[in-house]
Amino acid sequence: MCKQILASEADEDCQCHAAKLLEVIVLQFKGQINSIIPSIVEIVLARLTREVKNTELRQMCLQVIIAVLYTDPVNLIQLLNTMKIPQTDEPITKQFVQQWLHDTDCFLGLHDRKMCVFGLCRLMTLPEKPEVVSEHSKQLIPALLLLFTGLKRAYEFRASNEEEDDDSDEDDDEDDVDVLESDESDVEDQAADYLAQLEKFAKDVDDEDDDEYEAYEETALERIQYNNR
Repeated sequence: MCKQILASEADEDCQCHAAKLLEVIVLQFKGQINSIIPSIVEIVLARLTREVKNTELRQMCLQVIIAVLYTDPVNLIQLLNTMKIPQTDEPITKQFVQQWLHDTDCFLGLHDRKMCVFGLCRLMTLPEKPEVVSEHSKQLIPALLLLFTGLKRAYEFRASNEEEDDDSDEDDDEDDVDVLESDESDVEDQAADYLAQLEKFAKDVDDEDDDEYEAYEETALERIQYNNR
């Protein structure tokens, strides 16, 4: 199913979900799907060789390979070294690592940033590191610092939202008591005020800076994953 979606001309949002499903399979079934890991890697690499308009799709495809690196690093590097860039004799390992380091700032939210950190740590601790790791060694620590800074802010953002939700729940409980003690006209007035507040809240959400939201909150894909736990 994932292969069919990623190999087709489907909407890139659908392809992001297909790549996310592959990542989940790799992480959840470590050691149980070794026979199909090469196929999974080939599927996402094939998609990366075609035009990608959506940064999230490129990042998600990279993340599938990072998940394989995290769960089975030695075999992945051996696999990438046997795969050549079309019309060249150059292993795809170099291009993969270069693209990964270039797109480090595209990993947003909590899960994606953590996967990127785990993957870079695996890369740096390989018993036999690919030559490209030494070539780009000066980029590794700055990339990790960027990710850790983003993680810290993302955790702070989540904690802030959870505190606001708790405060909102307490306010709702107090409002319920007030409503029970009010007469019918008071209830109607409060309902009108509440609707006005909802309209204002909706307008404020629309006016928020999307860059700030994307940088600190979960991505749409990982928000679905987090809410379904």
